[in-house]
Amino acid sequence: MCDLEEEALLLAILLDEGDNSSQRTKRRNVWVHDINKKRKEEGEFHNLYPELRKDENRFYTYFRMNFESFDEILNLIRKDITKSKLHLENQSGQQND
Repeated sequence: MCDLEEEALLLAILLDEGDNSSQRTKRRNVWVHDINKKRKEEGEFHNLYPELRKDENRFYTYFRMNFESFDEILNLIRKDITKSKLHLENQSGQQND
């Protein structure tokens, strides 16, 4: 067998092995925590935050801080992130009495 034939054979073997490895990754199962399964339907914050408060380790993994630190920061910025209710004039320009 000449060098060119050997190279072609080795290339064919490598390409075949590459196809098999990509098939293996397609069959890999991924475990998703129950908290994350509901996120798309129910929204991230409204679903995730109450569930994370039930599990201190998952809370810490997600926020990278404990409950106390999170609550302290939240209290400092609460006014800045809370929606305010505005009393607007109606479309005709008259004020509501």
